[in-house]
Amino acid sequence: MNEFEKYNGRATFFMLGQNVPYFPDVVKDVYKRGHEVATHSYTHDMGIAATGTFSAEQVSAELYDTCDEIYKLTGYEPKYFRPPYGAINDKVLNECGMDIIKWDIDTLDWRSHNPTEMTNIIVENAKVGYVVVLMHDIHNETVDGVRQSLAQLNAMGYQF
Repeated sequence: MNEFEKYNGRATFFMLGQNVPYFPDVVKDVYKRGHEVATHSYTHDMGIAATGTFSAEQVSAELYDTCDEIYKLTGYEPKYFRPPYGAINDKVLNECGMDIIKWDIDTLDWRSHNPTEMTNIIVENAKVGYVVVLMHDIHNETVDGVRQSLAQLNAMGYQF
């Protein structure tokens, strides 16, 4: 969050519901500082849509149990859902009353763990307009990638 704020920018944090009770101060801080808090499902299970094995009721629980956890801490009801693995099926479309967000640039941070590679991917694919960059805040290297990317993009005139 600090890196975005350094450049007067904000980010959207798609949170897993199962993690919200373990990190309540993080959730509250993200919201309080003006960043978008959104849902990424409760468990990140492939059954939500990637394999399609979850029932409609299970899909709904994955979406809205996360929203409930976030609401309990912030009083804010998330408007956006990023499906695990970017997978969408009819159950997700039918159950989801939120905007579904995918990404324009996948940094592959989960695979490379290399900040320079992440930065290169972002800078090479950056364009003017609304662009969603996929990164995972659970990796320390990703924080370094954010730091490098924002510095380079800021020098190129981008806003966040």
